[in-house]
Amino acid sequence: MILEDSSVESEILPSIKLVGVGGAGVNILTQIHHKTTSVDFIAMDSAGNSLEPGIWTHTVRLGNNPKSLGCGADPEKGRQAALQSSQLIADCFKNSDMIILVAGLGGGVGSGALPIIAKVAKQECRVVVCFTVMPFPFEGRKRTLFAHETYSRLKEEQVAIVMLSNKRVLQHFSPNTPLLKIMEEVGLQLTSLIDNFIGIITSTSLINIDFADMKTILSPGGCMFIGRSSELSNAGLDISIDQALKNEILEIFDFTQANRSILLIEAGSSFNLGTLYDIGEALEDKSDKDIELIMGINLEPAMKDEINMTIFMLGDFLS
Repeated sequence: MILEDSSVESEILPSIKLVGVGGAGVNILTQIHHKTTSVDFIAMDSAGNSLEPGIWTHTVRLGNNPKSLGCGADPEKGRQAALQSSQLIADCFKNSDMIILVAGLGGGVGSGALPIIAKVAKQECRVVVCFTVMPFPFEGRKRTLFAHETYSRLKEEQVAIVMLSNKRVLQHFSPNTPLLKIMEEVGLQLTSLIDNFIGIITSTSLINIDFADMKTILSPGGCMFIGRSSELSNAGLDISIDQALKNEILEIFDFTQANRSILLIEAGSSFNLGTLYDIGEALEDKSDKDIELIMGINLEPAMKDEINMTIFMLGDFLS
């Protein structure tokens, strides 16, 4: 009999850094920290009030001015602050297997510092994923322009980018909805996306999606879609797939250009090969490209004939 030391398992888990960039990114991570213990939480901002001790493994105050109150929504100030702190940023990213950056676009740090931080992250780690939030329409054209410029700069760094659309979120609320409720919903939706993403990496299944698989799919970067369907039976398979590919809070994703995909299926013990074939074929039919598909399967007898699916689709950046 061989006794396995549980400490060995923790040693082989991938080193994942979850980084909040700017006020919005830091606030979002404070909502997710209680849901996962398998990552290091890092906060980076130019204003010291968001870097209070607490959940953070590391904090980086961007820029050389210890009395800075922020970048005043000026992306150039955010860029300069990140450049001045590039060595501190790199030190935080040493020995990382995956770096996940979270930021709201359009502001000084989110738009100015994020591309610099992404560049440093990519130099230290092959797998870098950015979860970003586009501005609300009422925040003005200038902020939206800054956000789109940031997206263009992130593309140059060949990171994987998930873009949550506040404009699309607003379509699900009436004009009389309190703004605080809408902001909370945005945070919850992004938290759910990140939680699902990390869960796939750290969970164990009958057929695992291991970290090497994730590196293969994610390291080239590109636009990324994340969708999930739940509690639908084999009889409603087409509905389940359509539901998983209809995430109405993300920027519109062109499935015809997808060339990489990660699929996690959670199902009951009656799940069969024919159903698996139908799911894989349905995903391939969505794209005009030859999709590189990596699949994980987790069977739970209590689920009976129910099927849950989490799908990542990635495509190269379009010029």
